[in-house]
Amino acid sequence: MLPVYALLSGGVVTTTLECHKRCTGTVTLSLIGGHLAAAAGRAGAARGATVLGRLAFALPANKRKALRIPLNPTGRRRLKKVKALPVRMTVALKLAHAKKATSYSQTILLTKRKPSVGKLKPKKVP
Repeated sequence: MLPVYALLSGGVVTTTLECHKRCTGTVTLSLIGGHLAAAAGRAGAARGATVLGRLAFALPANKRKALRIPLNPTGRRRLKKVKALPVRMTVALKLAHAKKATSYSQTILLTKRKPSVGKLKPKKVP
């Protein structure tokens, strides 16, 4: 299942991920359409997503694992004074014995405190 939020602490984003079969892959966090650049009035803000951090992982079957995604220098600089921000989480996932990887993408809330989830539902991943 893909999460609906991730916690930001220092230069690391912590979130959980679960696979029903053994899997490997990468998780990428990016700004949505130059969100912070547009707020700062920078030119070229609408050019595309800025990658904040990336991590390769391996998960055993039917286990939930906490992933600690390190922010790159751009991510640390952009998120320095932010309390909460929606970001795009993309997971490229390869199940055991599969030939191709599949990508899943979801908007999650990047925050410094655990939010009240309410009506937000996680996205199921095989």
